[in-house]
Amino acid sequence: MSPTVKKILGAVALKQVYDRVQEAQKPQKPSLLARLFKLTLIGGAVGGAVYAYKNGLLPFGNKEQTEYSYDSSVSVQRPIETPVNGEPVGAPNA
Repeated sequence: MSPTVKKILGAVALKQVYDRVQEAQKPQKPSLLARLFKLTLIGGAVGGAVYAYKNGLLPFGNKEQTEYSYDSSVSVQRPIETPVNGEPVGAPNA
């Protein structure tokens, strides 16, 4: 093989390697599954936050009092009654 043909074949091989490297460095469009996964993840996070807000699971969520809510700051204080003549409190007076 002549030296000129060897140089031409070497140049073609280098050009192919260069093209492959340039193609690999181009940004690739993500696959359909990767794009759907991102949307599902974002949608799930938003849906979970809305669910937690509506059910009062967040500390800054609904502050309204419902009929069944428990308020630990309320305490019960009953009046002190002294029994008269040793009778129990609340006994009928005859």
